[in-house]
Amino acid sequence: MANGSPSPEVEALQREIQRAKLEEELAKARKEAAEANRAAFEAQLPKTQTKGAEGSVTLQAGAGYYSEILAYRTLRSTAKEIADGVAPKPVELEGAGAARTIILTDHFDLAANDALWQLIDLKLKDFDARLDDALQRHVPSEDSGPMFKAEVVPAALLAVPAILGAAADIAAFFRVNREIAARAVTLSGQALLAEMASALVENKVSVVIPSLRIGERGNLFHRLSELQAKRRRLAERRLAIHDQIKPNPVLLEQIGSDLAAARQALAQIQPVNAQDPRIATLENEIRDLVQRRAEETQKVAAWTRVTSDIDPLLQELVALETTLTSRPTGEVQSPLEAVATIDVIRALGDAKVLYVSVVSQGGEVEVTKGAWSTHVSYIGGSVVSFFLMSAGVQGVLEQSGIVPSHLTSSFKGGSIATL
Repeated sequence: MANGSPSPEVEALQREIQRAKLEEELAKARKEAAEANRAAFEAQLPKTQTKGAEGSVTLQAGAGYYSEILAYRTLRSTAKEIADGVAPKPVELEGAGAARTIILTDHFDLAANDALWQLIDLKLKDFDARLDDALQRHVPSEDSGPMFKAEVVPAALLAVPAILGAAADIAAFFRVNREIAARAVTLSGQALLAEMASALVENKVSVVIPSLRIGERGNLFHRLSELQAKRRRLAERRLAIHDQIKPNPVLLEQIGSDLAAARQALAQIQPVNAQDPRIATLENEIRDLVQRRAEETQKVAAWTRVTSDIDPLLQELVALETTLTSRPTGEVQSPLEAVATIDVIRALGDAKVLYVSVVSQGGEVEVTKGAWSTHVSYIGGSVVSFFLMSAGVQGVLEQSGIVPSHLTSSFKGGSIATL
């Protein structure tokens, strides 16, 4: 150590320090290379989440039609439950006398529609009598004139504006006093009626749906059709009587003008020369014109009596027909449609009445996403209310209640399973 060189121990320690630094740098370089290789590899792969699924539920607009189908399918089990409660299936039918009839409807406004039915019934009876009377009094004849009795025409029939005003008042009554818009006929209502009818028929019940019996003889629809047929016959007779009388107001006016001219000419000639031969000609012409005017006046007067009697009746009946068969703005039924249930109840005096209605229905779609699969659940449900009334318009409540129901289905692996 005289020359100042480090001792062997110091040199060994320095070499150890240099080797450690080299190993550290080598490890760092290897790590950087590995990270670079991994980054390059991951860049070639699709992005993935590095955390577990959150179990969230996703509802998308427009999805869930299968839930709606499930809701409708619940109506089948609901209808079966109601049918078994109100009309259980008998073990055996004891002949025709054991057959049961139920009037099935989804309209509840019985009291208001019964009052409306009575008003329509009275109006139809009134028009039926008046049409029969008019058809008897106005019959075309092969004689010189129509078979029209010359009794005094009631003042009410001649007051056309008053009659049309009365028809307008009737229309206002229908619009104001009817409350039929609260429960509109929808697809849900039709579906429930279909399932309910099927379940009742399965239980050996004769089912009557009022809206399907519009052609039944004796009901209001049929009676209105008969009135319309009588109205058309009366209108045809009106035309036949017109062709028979052949009234010509224009000709009557022309005859009046010719008569006035002839009289004026006679008045100018006669004072000047009483022996003028034209006087006799003018007098004959005047007598002929007076006769013709009397005949045409009689025709026009006869036709006026006919139209004064027939036209107001036809106009009033057309106004009533329009009111009864038209659906007021904002409503889904005409007056005749509204009273269809009452009409059937009155016609079938021994049939019970079953009112059914879908209170609510809905569905949900639940989509659960996991790391390896997607699970879709569909839920559909409905709530139905029912009221069973004894026979007749004055029937009393026998049974009532609500029936909730729901179905659940799941979609997994490409197939749907209903639970």
